[in-house]
Amino acid sequence: MFIRFVSSEIDEDSHVEAGLFCAASELLHTDSLPPYELEALVELRDCSRSIWESPLHHLPRTGVMS
Repeated sequence: MFIRFVSSEIDEDSHVEAGLFCAASELLHTDSLPPYELEALVELRDCSRSIWESPLHHLPRTGVMS
């Protein structure tokens, strides 16, 4: 099963809704968050990395030499 959380942001490359974690990553690189929200976002990011695998690990590989 694959569940994808999306935001209202549209990715400029794919032209589809940006994923939740992509949107969160964008926020980490702005000055728009107060320190307490930045700390909470970093904590959630770190926690999610320890729980879930990246969906990129499940994409078909191309150009792999056997």
